[in-house]
Amino acid sequence: MARQKPKKISDTVKFAIVGAFSLVIALAWNEAIKSFFDEVIVPLVAVPGTGYVYKAYLAIAVTIIAAAGIWFFTQRFNSK
Repeated sequence: MARQKPKKISDTVKFAIVGAFSLVIALAWNEAIKSFFDEVIVPLVAVPGTGYVYKAYLAIAVTIIAAAGIWFFTQRFNSK
C-alpha cells in the first residue's frame, strides 16, 4: 500500500501540470481568436453598436465546437 501513495501523488502532480499547460494554451488561443474576430470579422459585417451581439455569437460557436471536441475525444478514448 505504501507504494501506491507516491504513484497517486505523482499522477496528481502530472495532471496538475498538464492542466496548467492546457490553461496557458487556451488563453493564447483566446487572444488569437478575439484579435481575429475584432480585426477581420466585425469590420466586415458589423453594424455600429452591435459588437456585443457578434461576440455572443462567437461565444456560442466556440462553446459548440469545444463541446463537440470533448464529446468526440471522450467517445474515441473510452471505447478502447
